[in-house]
Amino acid sequence: MAIKARRCPLCAQAHTNAVFTVDKRTFIECPECDLLFVDEGSFLSLEQEKQRYDLHQNDASDSGYVAHLSRLKDALLPYLLPEARGLDFGCGPAPVLAQLFTAQGFEMQNYDRVYSPVVPLSAAPFDFITCCEVAEHFQCPSEEFSLMRSLSKAGSWIALMTNFRTPDRRGPDWWYLKDPTHMCFYSADTLHKLAALQNWRLLHAKDDIALFQVAS
Repeated sequence: MAIKARRCPLCAQAHTNAVFTVDKRTFIECPECDLLFVDEGSFLSLEQEKQRYDLHQNDASDSGYVAHLSRLKDALLPYLLPEARGLDFGCGPAPVLAQLFTAQGFEMQNYDRVYSPVVPLSAAPFDFITCCEVAEHFQCPSEEFSLMRSLSKAGSWIALMTNFRTPDRRGPDWWYLKDPTHMCFYSADTLHKLAALQNWRLLHAKDDIALFQVAS
């Protein structure tokens, strides 16, 4: 492909490979961490992203959406102490996931670069951080995951939900690639590399949910 492949935004590998184009967006693969990501020319502005997100109809009255988020909550709950304090990283306009944890008795804070852009530094460190259907929107995942690390402590939990790149999702026909706000796509190898980069332990990775624990 004519486009020059950019440096990997997760592991900083300089030698990456442009692999295919979907809807005029060039997708690039990192041979080091297996992250699939789009070229910078495909980035949307914050306002363009917000216009797309504002079209979503996800709120607490949608039982299907609540059931979907509950899968992440239920996967994480067994690892949390009763007094644990959490952060919903990428909460969106309606922090439904935070509400689900609040209903379980946990104190929650919210952060979203579009809808709630003030990082709650005064409340850190958190005992757990949820990142639900957000990581695929990261333009620079290394910065976002490093921010999560800075807001956590040894023993904290990081709960990630995104559609993982499995062996049958390696080509250009995967539907998840067609959303113009989706910038990064993570495989099992990517998750292991992410854990090594951030000094996390990957303890669960199944379907679209990954649980990490911050190492000491």
